[in-house]
Amino acid sequence: MTTILTICSLFIYTFTVWFGWKIYRHRSWINQLRSDGMVSNLTLSSINLTLYEMASGFEDDEMFLVDIWPLSEPMLVVFNPEAAFEVCQRLNLSKGKKNEDMIRPINGGISLFSMNGEMWKKWRTLFNPGFRTGEMMEQVTEIVEHVCSFCTRLEEHADGGIVLLDHLTSRLTFENADLGIHYDQHVFVRAMGNIIKWHSFWDPLVLVNLLRPLIQPELQRRYETVKRDRQSSNATNDKRAKSVMDLAIQGYINIKDGAAPERLDPSFMQTATHEMRLFLFAGNDTTSSTLVFAFHLLSKNPQVLNQLRAEDDHIFGANCKLTLAVIKETLRFYALAATMRTGTQDCFLTTRRSPEQELHPLQGAWRPFELGSRNCIGQTLAITEMKIVLAMTAKVFEIRPAYEDFERMEVESE
Repeated sequence: MTTILTICSLFIYTFTVWFGWKIYRHRSWINQLRSDGMVSNLTLSSINLTLYEMASGFEDDEMFLVDIWPLSEPMLVVFNPEAAFEVCQRLNLSKGKKNEDMIRPINGGISLFSMNGEMWKKWRTLFNPGFRTGEMMEQVTEIVEHVCSFCTRLEEHADGGIVLLDHLTSRLTFENADLGIHYDQHVFVRAMGNIIKWHSFWDPLVLVNLLRPLIQPELQRRYETVKRDRQSSNATNDKRAKSVMDLAIQGYINIKDGAAPERLDPSFMQTATHEMRLFLFAGNDTTSSTLVFAFHLLSKNPQVLNQLRAEDDHIFGANCKLTLAVIKETLRFYALAATMRTGTQDCFLTTRRSPEQELHPLQGAWRPFELGSRNCIGQTLAITEMKIVLAMTAKVFEIRPAYEDFERMEVESE
């Protein structure tokens, strides 16, 4: 017994010393970079702003090469519609390993974001039914209920000064995901928020996988429910709207030729967990962020806000063209994310253009959800949700930016 305690104590001591040394070395390296001129305030200087500044010098070519070896392999940044069509649609280049490495701390592993070939086709086919337009329309009633709660929370904050809209819109995203959780109490929400906050190149906590034990039990519960529904004689008459998770499990049972096993396959459960985490993160980066930007742009363009309110007074439903235009224009100003593909030796992007092309609008220039077979699977849900939110909030609320007031409050609190 004494020997075991001695070994354990020695192990703990060794690990503590090693971990402390790693932290010291890392912080020393960061401090050295700062003394050499590295900007320490990453809220003012980030990779996104850097690439934006670099892109302004390549307006003619609309693409440029970034080579920061040995930190990373060379990267061709493309913001030319024709070249983007070649990469993502005609050639449909594969996703590289960096896609998985980049998103792994948030979603836990391989997913639709990083899959290729037959594996991608299998999982895309499994989730496609859950994102069809018909299925999304069945979710409208529940989305409206959640947006009503969102409006109630806005009313509660209406006379209370500054409101952090991103917190409220993120909550709306989680509620519409229908994971069977209560936003205020559930550890799942806190875990996802912490993982996103921790996601950085140097934080060791990104390796902590907190969400798998939270999602997998819910997957198993949903599986048992779907299996019982299929075995019930009334299953064919069930008109309730089903979540993406439910429909994916139904697809899993169909793959098994309709014979539902006692428990979900572990490999399916693991990958499905990655997918659910990806959907939550992607939704948080689409619906919640875009709504905040839309409110900001509407506050800066009151004439458009008045037109939007007039449209809501006279038209409600699929014909709200101005509402959709506001969403598209917001996405044009504040694009969601870029896609990364892996080049090949025989891949060639032409820079030659036909003079006649200049007479027509560039096809494929608006691609916030990407185009082609690997476009965003949840874009219909995202746009539907944003249209409902704008329609239900534009007439009622006057939302103005308060960034200067917020910064002043933070300075005073320090």
